[in-house]
Amino acid sequence: MNALVAVLDDEWASDQDVVDAAIGLSEIGVEFHERCTRVFADVLREGEVGLSPARDAAEGLCSLGRHDLVAEVLAGRVADPRLDRWDRIRLVEVLADLGSHHRASALPHLTAMAGEAGLLPFDLWRIGSALADAGAPDAAPQVLRRVFSHPDALPNHKMWAAIALADLGPAYASEAIRGLRTVVEHPATSSHDSATARARLAEFGEPHRGESIAALRATVADPAAGARERCAAAQELVRVVPGFADEIAEALTAIAAGTAAFPDRVLAWNVLDRLGTRDSSRAVAEFRDALELPTDTPSALLGVNIQRFYTAVGHGDAAFEAWQRLALDRSAQRVARRNAVRELSRAGKRFAPAALDALGALVRDAAFLDDDLLWMVHGFQHRGAHHRARIADLFVGVLALPGATADTVCALAEVFVELGRATAPEVVSALRDVAADEKERLRCRFNAARLLDRAVPGGAAEIVDPLLNAIGEGIWAWELLVLDLVNRGADVSEPLRRRLAEGTVDEVRAVARTAAEAYPALRESAITTARSVAADPFVPGLTRAKILISLVDLDAAARREAADLLLALLRDEREPVTGRAEAARELIRLGGPYGEAVAALRRFATDPSCTAGSARRRCSGSPTRR
Repeated sequence: MNALVAVLDDEWASDQDVVDAAIGLSEIGVEFHERCTRVFADVLREGEVGLSPARDAAEGLCSLGRHDLVAEVLAGRVADPRLDRWDRIRLVEVLADLGSHHRASALPHLTAMAGEAGLLPFDLWRIGSALADAGAPDAAPQVLRRVFSHPDALPNHKMWAAIALADLGPAYASEAIRGLRTVVEHPATSSHDSATARARLAEFGEPHRGESIAALRATVADPAAGARERCAAAQELVRVVPGFADEIAEALTAIAAGTAAFPDRVLAWNVLDRLGTRDSSRAVAEFRDALELPTDTPSALLGVNIQRFYTAVGHGDAAFEAWQRLALDRSAQRVARRNAVRELSRAGKRFAPAALDALGALVRDAAFLDDDLLWMVHGFQHRGAHHRARIADLFVGVLALPGATADTVCALAEVFVELGRATAPEVVSALRDVAADEKERLRCRFNAARLLDRAVPGGAAEIVDPLLNAIGEGIWAWELLVLDLVNRGADVSEPLRRRLAEGTVDEVRAVARTAAEAYPALRESAITTARSVAADPFVPGLTRAKILISLVDLDAAARREAADLLLALLRDEREPVTGRAEAARELIRLGGPYGEAVAALRRFATDPSCTAGSARRRCSGSPTRR
């Protein structure tokens, strides 16, 4: 009992440790119930959204009979405009997991989210899956089907939507199979997604089972395939058909003992470890030596697979010590130090102070980019309230750094939302200054206004409203601002109508979809306006195609017309290679025809004219998956 109380009093204890201790104390005696209730509620209010501590805290409150408090806290966070949609979906999933009563209260939240404007494919998959879990099997498939027609859907999105449809039952098997086959056949599907899709197809029986198992076995045995591709296929093959362990072990042992990159060899050893066929003493000796690698090859010491391996063989502390040295090494590359801090943040309690010290050193040395800030904080979220408070204090100091720009301010605002401190006065004040600064770039002002409205909803109208009428660069940031306002109930139909009537080609391209989704009254005029721009022969062909692509789930004919435009551009030898390469990539993303587009990309990649930076990036994107 005393040990459990000590955990509650330990400022370095993680959210999970605190919740586990509170669960234990709540079972010991009623005299602890009041304190345990406070602990559970605090984690639920302030802890990282949707992770196991929040779920366990909610269950702990329910076990104490506080269903009312669970519903109140979760409903309050779901309605919090400062949280992004992803976090709100995860909170509703926690609510739905608590039983039939809570599932009923989760449904209205999910239904409202499904009707929001600007939903991305991943949002649709999560909402559809959550609807199924919340007991709405009729509404779930309607949302999941929207993933397949969404203009921004990638093979990964379609794979998860197909798996969710399969989980709904036999009535949706044919749709799920079609979706999984689309993923397997798509040339841009990752090796991991391809293996996962094949394994799920195998679960539908013949003819899918035999075909999928044969393909997975061939990938595992193929020395020409990439190490990660072979490992991904091996993991799925073991899950579907355990009888192939020996041939998998032989293939992966060759990878682990071979000349593949160090992280790939570790991945192979991890898969072998789960098979139970690894030579433990040999592995320990080999990877203990690898801990002495110099810091000029930092990638050899980073990554969740390597962390898992070191921990499994009893050398986790040595790995964490190596990451600590790397994080504090001012001569190391910025990315290496950043990654080492991320690894330390996921270490146990012993390394918690070291992780915070390393993060502080990175900030003091200004060894970060604005895009690094939120990424680095993610790993600390689950650590506990003390960590979050320390990090908040540390990051406020970033505002005073000489190089702090408008982009830095916006990145910090995202960090403070993540930390549950969106209303930090220093950041809110800085956001106001950026959004109101007429000398600042419009893109930065739009971003600052969006984050400001999330931090103090409706409390900065005097700054936000004038920006809705601003014309100029930064149209994509303007669109994000408008979407946030629309989904919080603000009426921005007039600024949208004005952009459609008076805007440039890029502005029409950006706002047509938003207007059509957000306001039924604007749908017809938005589609008509976008189509008129797409039909203008003086507008570049690629831009015309992208306008049509943005409408593919709103206008039945848009997909075919966009594909025709892209094919014409791809085949036009008068066009520069860069434009034709981008047309090929857009054609693949749109859904084909794949063969001609892939062949063109491979041809362009060896074209002497494809040497400029932008061209090389486009051509090097030629899919290589077998």
